[in-house]
Amino acid sequence: MNRRTRMTWGPWLLGFSVVLAACGDRPTTARPSPPSSRPLSVSSARGSRTRSQAPASGESLGRLTGGSSPPPALLAPVSLTMVTPETGWALTLSGVYRTADGGQQWQNVTPKGYQGLPGAGPLDARGAYPGAQFPSSQEAVVAVPQRPGGSTVVVWATQNGGSSWSRVNLPHAGTPVLALSMPDSRHGWLETLLGGAAGSEAVRIYRTQDAGKTWTLVGGAGLNRAGPGTLPFGGDKIGLAFGSPAHGVAVGEQAAPGAWVYDTQDGGRTWQPAAVPPVGGTPSLVTCAIPQFFGAAQAVMAAYLTPVMGGTPHTVVYRTTDGGAHWTPGEALPGRATAVDFISPSVGWALDGRLYQTVNGGVTWTAIPSNVQAGGSLDFVSATVGWRFP
Repeated sequence: MNRRTRMTWGPWLLGFSVVLAACGDRPTTARPSPPSSRPLSVSSARGSRTRSQAPASGESLGRLTGGSSPPPALLAPVSLTMVTPETGWALTLSGVYRTADGGQQWQNVTPKGYQGLPGAGPLDARGAYPGAQFPSSQEAVVAVPQRPGGSTVVVWATQNGGSSWSRVNLPHAGTPVLALSMPDSRHGWLETLLGGAAGSEAVRIYRTQDAGKTWTLVGGAGLNRAGPGTLPFGGDKIGLAFGSPAHGVAVGEQAAPGAWVYDTQDGGRTWQPAAVPPVGGTPSLVTCAIPQFFGAAQAVMAAYLTPVMGGTPHTVVYRTTDGGAHWTPGEALPGRATAVDFISPSVGWALDGRLYQTVNGGVTWTAIPSNVQAGGSLDFVSATVGWRFP
C-alpha cells in the first residue's frame, strides 16, 4: 500500500529573514526582498516523501546575478539550504544558485551541461529535493537523473562555491533519487529507486569517500542477495540519513502496522531492524520521515501515525542516542504536522495549522504565538532565524 502524501512543487517566497523569539514571543520579520512584502511565517519541514508536479507559477527569489533574465522555473525553487544567516544555496527545476547576502541576491552557479531537475519526483521531509547536499557555503553535491525516465544518475560536486564542478555518471543507478546524505564534507550516501510493485521496492545505495568525485555501490534492497544484514525488498522506501561514516538509518513505510526503520553501524554494508516502539494502545500505520542527525549518535525522526481502526492521524517525534538502533517517542501532536524541523537534538518546531516548539527533543511541545500559516516548509539556521518556502 502506498500511503505517501502528494505535494506540489508550488510557488515559493524567499528573501525574508524570520526572527522567532526562543521563549515564544511573537516573531517579527526583517530584511524584505523586493518585489513582495508578504511576511514569512516560521515553520520547517523534514516530512514524508512525496511525489509532485512542477509548479505553474511562482514568486521571485530576489535579484539574481550571473546570467540573463531568469527562466520561469527559477521563480519556484525546489530546495533551499541556508548555511548561515547570510550564505546559502537554492535549487530550481533548471539551475543551482548561491547567495552571500541573506537571499537579497542570487548568483547563478549552474554547472555547464546540467540538465535540471525532473518535473515530478519525490521530495524529502522538508518538502525539498532529496538529491542535494550543501555541507558548507563553498561545498555542494547534487544528484539528478540524466534525462526524464532514464536510469542514469549524474552527480555534480563543487568545493569552491560553484566556480567549477566535477561530474560523475552512475549508469543503471535507477531513478528517481530518493536521498543523498553527507554527514561531513567527504563522506556521502546516495539512494536511488530501481522499481517495485505491491508495496515492495528495490533500491541501490552508493557511497562516496571523496566529496562526491567517485561512488561505489555498497548495497540496497531487492538486489538478489537478500538475507541477514540486508534491507528487505518489502516496503516502500522513503530515504536514508547518516550521522557519521559508520552510523546511518534507512526509513520506509509498509502496509502493516509498525515502523519500517533499519540502522547500520558499518557504513551501510549491513542493516538491522531498529527498535521503534508503538505509541498508544491503537495499532497504526507509520510513515517515518528521513531522520536529522546531530553527530554520530543523536538524531530525531518525525513519524506520522494513522490508526488502522479509524481516528485522527497524528505526529510523534522519536529520538535516538545510539546512532539509530533504539528510538524513544515523545508527546504526540494533536494533528498530522505538515512541517517538522530541528536545529539540535533538543530544539525544534512543528506545524499542523499552529506552530509548536520543543526544547527537549519532542518530549513535550508548546504552542507559541506566531504569524505562521498552514503548509509550507522552512530552513532554520538558528533558534531565531529561518526562511520559508511554501
